[in-house]
Parts: sequence; structure tokens; C-alpha cells
Amino acid sequence: MFSVDQAAHAGFSNQLLHKHVRAGNLQRVQRGIYRLTRFPEAAREQEDLVVAWLWSGREGVVSHESALALQGLSDALPSNIHLTVPLSWASRRIRVPEGVVLSMADVAPDERVWVGAVPVTTPVRTILDLAAAHGDASIIDSAIREGLPRGLVTLAEVAPAVTYLANGRGGWTRVRPDAIEGLGDSYRIHHFSGICRRRPPSDWRIEAERLAARHGARLRAADCTSDTRSMTLDLVWPISVEPPPPELVQRDAAESLGWM
Repeated sequence: MFSVDQAAHAGFSNQLLHKHVRAGNLQRVQRGIYRLTRFPEAAREQEDLVVAWLWSGREGVVSHESALALQGLSDALPSNIHLTVPLSWASRRIRVPEGVVLSMADVAPDERVWVGAVPVTTPVRTILDLAAAHGDASIIDSAIREGLPRGLVTLAEVAPAVTYLANGRGGWTRVRPDAIEGLGDSYRIHHFSGICRRRPPSDWRIEAERLAARHGARLRAADCTSDTRSMTLDLVWPISVEPPPPELVQRDAAESLGWM
């Protein structure tokens, strides 16, 4: 794939391009963008992305859900191609191609990587962009869980996204270590009050301690009100341990303690 500007830089005039189109050597994809007709089939997986990138004058960066899919951090197949273009585009009158969604923001060089033939926002930048855009919480959660073991992100880097997930799901709060009396340099993850779908198990405190242990935490406080079936937990992690995404602990609590 290439643009008219790139062809001109390589010494191909418009007349020569039209000649190659008539000869079947080139195919006009859209205005100002051509492809080699003998381009290998195996290399066409990113063709739509390349067309969108070339349309942006090579100023755009594949981002948001499209970037997650390219980096193997999401199983969801986005219906549109998402490009982030520079803020300077805000003053332009743009006719955006069908199937392309634009965001306008400046992406620093260290916030982009190449995946195949196109530039893509890094996993950290992608996750933060999705959270800032109030994206699908399940997609963001999945991307964090996929990225952590692969070393693509750390919880510290995507902390704003974790906060977004937490606030959207009912209130996990990270408190300053010195605000936790008697715990020294520790982190406290405070879980919102859950309502049990079923009657809490008689050994619910033991289950809560097992829940904490499974996630490398210590159970500091727990409360269960049988008449309203409400339950709250305070879990504490050492400063040397990165707590898992709150969504993971919440899901585990829903399974083991029957929370909604």
C-alpha cells in the first residue's frame, strides 16, 4: 500500500500511476491510495489499517480497541478502525472514511510502537485512553489481566484505569499507607459493601480469609449482617506486592461468597 505522495517521492507521476492501473499492476483503493495487485495474500491482514493510516497522511496512530486487538490484549473484534490523530487536526475540515473513528490527541514517540505495517499506541497508553474515553470496562479489565503477566503493563502504570474500573463497580479505594493505623507501610484495598445473592455460608469468615490469601493479601476487617445479607471486607497488601486489579478480587468474592 502507498499514497500518491509516496509515489511522487519515488519518482512516479500521476500519469505513470494511471498507466500501471490500466496494466493491472496497481489497484486504486481510494482517492490518493494504491496497492500492488501482486501483494502477498498472507500480508493483507492489516490492509484496512494501512489504508486508514495512509489516509491520515501517516500522522495517525492506531489506538483504542483496534490497538488492543493488534497487540493480542483483547478478543473483541472492533467494528471500526480507531485512529488517534494530532490535536492540530482539530481546526481541519475532515471527511472521515466510513468505518474509521478518530480521536484527537498528541501521542509521544515513546507511546507508540510498530505492529506489522502500522504504528500503534503502546499497551499502557491504549488502556489509559480507553479508560479516559469511558470505554467498555470488561475490555479494559481483560487487557490489564492479559498485559500484566506478559510484562506489557504494570499496575502502577495503569493505575488511573484501575481506578476507573473500581469507581464504575462500586467503590474500591486506595488509601495512603500512613492513614492505616498500625499497618506501617502497607496498602489497603477497601471493598464496597456487597449484597449476597444467597445466604452467606456459616464459615463466611474462613472463606473471606481464603479469598484474601488467594490474592496475596491479609484480611484486616470483615463484617456480615445476616438480616440484610450485606458484607464488607478490608484487604491489605504489603508495599512490596502489587495488588491485583480490584475486578479480579471482586469476581472471586462473587463466586466464593455469593456477592452481587
